[in-house]
Amino acid sequence: MMPWAALTAVGGAAIGLVAGGGARGAAALFALGLLFALFLWTTSVPRCPACGARLPAGRRLEGCPGCRARFE
Repeated sequence: MMPWAALTAVGGAAIGLVAGGGARGAAALFALGLLFALFLWTTSVPRCPACGARLPAGRRLEGCPGCRARFE
């Protein structure tokens, strides 16, 4: 999802530049695209529901390695 979000930011900036928005319009669209990518990156991090610690991605866990909370 992250490569798509970054490509969307670049594409939006290119469209803004070509459509006559100038460099300022392109920069504004690029900044909005980067904010969207940051939102995706932040929400895609798996966290423990009990303590909020980061969990390793890509592995099925029985419990949190930090607080030892068990997952159902």
